[in-house]
This record gives sequence, C-alpha cells and structure tokens, in this order.
Amino acid sequence: MLLRTLRTLGLLLLLPAGLALAASETPARLNRGAWSDFYGTLGERPVVVSLFPRESGELVGSYLFTDTETSEKIALVGMRGADGTVVLSHDSSGGTVADFQGSLMMSDGDPRLRGHFTYAGTDGRFALDAVLRSMSFGVEADRRYNVVHADDAALEAYVGRLKAAILAGDRAWVADQLAFPASVSVGRKRAKVASRKAFVEAWFDRIFHPQALRSLRSARTVNLPVSNGGIMFNNGMIWIFSTQQRPKGFPPGPPRLYIDWLSS
Repeated sequence: MLLRTLRTLGLLLLLPAGLALAASETPARLNRGAWSDFYGTLGERPVVVSLFPRESGELVGSYLFTDTETSEKIALVGMRGADGTVVLSHDSSGGTVADFQGSLMMSDGDPRLRGHFTYAGTDGRFALDAVLRSMSFGVEADRRYNVVHADDAALEAYVGRLKAAILAGDRAWVADQLAFPASVSVGRKRAKVASRKAFVEAWFDRIFHPQALRSLRSARTVNLPVSNGGIMFNNGMIWIFSTQQRPKGFPPGPPRLYIDWLSS
C-alpha cells in the first residue's frame, strides 16, 4: 500500500538520520558543472537519482523509478553539508510532499547516496541506497543536454517520440532520423546501411528484434547520460547528436537532432 502511495505522490529521497556509517567512509563531493546520476533502490524499487550542485551550495535534481514504461521525474531541491549530510525535499502546489535526510559518502571507493525519506500524511520511511554510476559534464542545472544545443524538454520529447516510433514499427519516421550510409551494429557486428530503402525494408527488423524491443519498452527517456558529445539512450543502443556538431550529410537547414548510431 505504501509503495502504491509513493508511486502516486511524487516523493523524496534518501538516507536515515541516525544511520551508522562505517569508520572508513568520508564525505563525497559532487562535481561542479556536472549532473551526477546515482543508481540504486528506493524501498524495493529500482531508481535513478540525478543531482546538480549550484554555485550557491544548493542541490537541484530529480529522481525516477526505472521499473515502469513511463519516465516520470520527480523534482528535488536541497542542500549538502561539508560533512556529507544531504537534505532534500519535493514540493507541490499544496506544500511539501516529502522530506529526506541522509548522506553522500565515499564507500568502497564510490560516492554513495544513502538515507531514508518520509512523506506527508504517513509514518512510512523508505530507504534509499544508490551509487554514482554516471556523470554528464559541461552542462548547466537547467541545460543537461546543452552539448547537443537542445533544450532539455525538447530533447526528452524527441527521445520519447523516437521510442514510441520504434515500438510502433514506424520505420519511415525512424529512417528520417538517420543520415545514410548509417552506422549500425547487430550481434556485435558493425555494418553500414547504404540507403533509406535498405533500412526500411531490411535493417529495421534486424536491429529492433523482439529482445531489443523488450529492452526498449522499459528504457527511460529522461535524465539521459551525456557522453562523448552526444546523448546515450537505452544503455547505448541509440546515440543522439545534433547537426550543429556533426552535419552528417543532412540538407542545409536549422540544427536538428538525429541518430548517429544504432545497435542491438
């Protein structure tokens, strides 16, 4: 029941007041100018927590559960102390929905975010335990994807449209996001798809076979990793770039997002 309530509300994160820390643990820092993504569990559910430290010391970010086909992010704001303590909250128009008190410490060589959160109207406490797994550098708090010269909302809407098109078998729309010859990898074998016709008639089904589609259904479309000048979707199955970085043979026109790499 509590998990269903958590899912409905839009909660908050992390570690318990009074949680005993190992003697070897020391406070961990978040890199300035970078989004840090922590992967772990909140209660019994898999979660990704993304945090960005502002110059003022304020933390902003969000978290989302990764066991659903939707990608709803829940906004967070808070502070981190020099001793590693972390305080976060999620507010709505009706007031504070949840509060978190926890810590960000180095544990076994990795920054680890741990604690408990409570939320309004209940006595429930959910434990968060998450480890830093990726960082997106060269970004701003409100421009996670500025490496591809795209507004965050626009980039995530594009990825959502791409995911929907693949799952719906919209070969033509997906083909329009590629420049040919297109780089692909199927079964760890690299290849070049020579033309749009070849992609639509043959390569789409080779790349997006049933196992790949199952993986894609639960892939999140928000808070995506930024690396090597591009955006990584579904653990690298798809890489997205902007023609402003790499023209890639598209006709002249305003900068646009496109698929640079497909694999399965």
